[in-house]
Amino acid sequence: MVAEKSLKGNNMQYLCKLTILIALLVSQISGQQVGPPEFTSQDSTNMLTWKIPNIKSAEVTGYSIDPAKIEISVKTKETIDHVRFNEYFNTNSLYRASYLPKSKKGSLITLFFRKYPEYVIQSSDSTVSFSFKKEVEKIADLKTKAESIIPDTTINLVFNGASLSEVLKALSFKYGMNLLNNSTSIAPITVNANGVNLKTIFNSILETNGLTWYSTENIIIITDAENKWVVKADLKR
Repeated sequence: MVAEKSLKGNNMQYLCKLTILIALLVSQISGQQVGPPEFTSQDSTNMLTWKIPNIKSAEVTGYSIDPAKIEISVKTKETIDHVRFNEYFNTNSLYRASYLPKSKKGSLITLFFRKYPEYVIQSSDSTVSFSFKKEVEKIADLKTKAESIIPDTTINLVFNGASLSEVLKALSFKYGMNLLNNSTSIAPITVNANGVNLKTIFNSILETNGLTWYSTENIIIITDAENKWVVKADLKR
């Protein structure tokens, strides 16, 4: 009788330990999340590295020369916890990397470039690495281009409760600016400016509404400043 009670006690202890172990394993698996890539730079090469658990395959499944972009499909052996995000870069070629979940075991990484790069892609059980050659263009040349993308002119501007899209459309039409609205702002814009520099009023409108901008080629892209993955271009405003 005593031996029987002892055996039952041992079984209960074993079941308790097994339950705890299973709970720990489940919490570890559910905690495996995909975040933004790590960016590293060496003498002639830049590299992006994503940490993704249980990778089954990672390969280039699409590309475009104009506009320059590369798509990488990633498949995993197990389900992962992942969400869509974008990260922006201020390099001579790469300017944006996006991550889009396609299923519980699949995702699409899209890289956007100013010029199609020479690259190498590598993957392991837990990482995807994309390395590409640096452009030799000088940073000073980039700054000159960026500063000239907004016309250096004095303007009169009047809006009363207009939407951001209406304001951008008017500026684009009147001053030949290529503007792309990638923000979520719905706040009405009221402005009454006379004889003000276009760069000054443009930046003021964006900053007042929690927005910022960066440029690629000849396009100004407006986005939310609070996006923690947005890196502002190193431009003289």
